[in-house]
Amino acid sequence: MSKCYILAVKMLYFVVSALAEKRMLNTFNKQYALLFAGSLLLKNFTLMALMFNRRFFLGWVLVLFAAQGQAADLMDAVSGMATLARGAGRSAESATMAPVGPQIEVAFSPGEGAEGLVLRLIESSRQSLRLAAYSFTSAAVVGALQAAKRRGVDVAVVVDYRSMHDDRSGKARAALNILKNAGIATRTIARYPIHHDKLMVVDCQHVETGSFNYSQAATRNSENVIVLWNHEKVAQTYLKHWQSRYDQGDEYESTY
Repeated sequence: MSKCYILAVKMLYFVVSALAEKRMLNTFNKQYALLFAGSLLLKNFTLMALMFNRRFFLGWVLVLFAAQGQAADLMDAVSGMATLARGAGRSAESATMAPVGPQIEVAFSPGEGAEGLVLRLIESSRQSLRLAAYSFTSAAVVGALQAAKRRGVDVAVVVDYRSMHDDRSGKARAALNILKNAGIATRTIARYPIHHDKLMVVDCQHVETGSFNYSQAATRNSENVIVLWNHEKVAQTYLKHWQSRYDQGDEYESTY
């Protein structure tokens, strides 16, 4: 089985390197049938290796699922794996500190700090984190939530059921599987035609909202994020709304 482990790592490195090289040469097309077919085989090696080193390979499962969708999304997932790796070594001491006193920060995408602000809020969490989402496929956010859980933060997530169910790439299920298997309370909600909330409440006093989905695509779209630091009254209002949606949701069951 150790041979399968080593082979899976080497083959994954080859696929990702080949795709990255294609992109740098500006000859990157959206689909490479041969590479994607190979990724299906790699999944079998990876899932076997999970029995021996599950934590490390959870991140790679996201990459493999992404490889069955669009190649551009695969590259985003690969970038997100860096966040997963960094999150594995984070501790309470190294987490980001929230600012002192009431402050408001805004950011935008693409390229204007939206994802960075979202991640900074997650990394600032000390006690609790509540997240409500429509689309949920961001490897970077998944990694940050895992790191928060390891710091002892009480993390709970509720995600739109239809967005997850209709995601043909499998990335949404892969993301929720990782959360669930990390011990994070995870629910899906089908009560409304669309559960379009995109918000976080951290430590019962910080709030994040805006148009920014917790997805890989959001970093390329024109989106906005606003974070209200140390606004406890606003946080309590948002927390009440989050709790009502979480209570209406159903427990998500991991597929492995």
